[in-house]
Amino acid sequence: MACRKREMRGRRLVWTGMVVLGGGILAATWFLGRAMLGAHAERGQALYTFYCAACHGPEGQGRIRGNAPQLSNPDFLALASDEFLRVTISRGRRGTEMRGWAREVGGPLNPADIKDIVAFLRTWQREVPRPPTPPVGRGDPTRGRRLYEAACATCHGREGQGELARGTALNSPDLLATADDVFLWATIAYGRWGTPMLPFLRGRGAVGQLSEEEISDLVAYLRSWQNTQ
Repeated sequence: MACRKREMRGRRLVWTGMVVLGGGILAATWFLGRAMLGAHAERGQALYTFYCAACHGPEGQGRIRGNAPQLSNPDFLALASDEFLRVTISRGRRGTEMRGWAREVGGPLNPADIKDIVAFLRTWQREVPRPPTPPVGRGDPTRGRRLYEAACATCHGREGQGELARGTALNSPDLLATADDVFLWATIAYGRWGTPMLPFLRGRGAVGQLSEEEISDLVAYLRSWQNTQ
C-alpha cells in the first residue's frame, strides 16, 4: 500500500512538472513572439517615418500632402487586411501620388521592409465596436450610379477621380483590385470615424439614410469601373 502511494505521488509530481514545463514553454513562446513583433514594428516605424510620413503624417493622420488617407484610422484598420496593406504599399495607386514602393516596381523596399511597415501600422489599431456586415448582395449598377451622383460625387468626383482634401479616388484599378466588396460596403455603411466620410446606412445616424440594398447598388456601380479599366 505504501509503495502504491509513493508511485501515485511520483506520477503526480511528473504530471505537475510537465504542466509547469509546458506552461513555461508557452509563456516563453508568447513573449518571444511579442518581442519579435515589437522588433518588426520598431523597424517598420523607422521605415514609415522615412518613406511615408511626408504624405500620411507622422501619426498616420493623413492629408499632409495631397489626398493621402488617414492610415491610423481605427475604422480603416479594422477592415484592411494585411494583404490589402501589403499590396497597396508594394504597388501603389496609379493616378495618385501613391507610388509603388516595392523593388519589383522600381521602389526601394524589399518584402521584409513592407511586412515591417504593416506591423507598425497595426500598432495603431484598436478594437472598434461594429455591427456585423450583412451579406453583400448583387446590386444594380444603374441604380448605384444615380445614388453615387446624388450622395458621393461631391467629395469623390463625378467619375470617382477624387477631390483634393475632400474624398479619395475611388475609380482606381489598384483600389478596386485590392478591396473586396465587404470592405467597400462597410466603408459606405459605417463611414470612417474622424474623417469627412460619414456613415450612410439607414438607422445609424447616417447622413444618407441608405438601405442595405442601396449600398449594394453603390458597390456594384464602383465595380463597373473596374470592368472598364
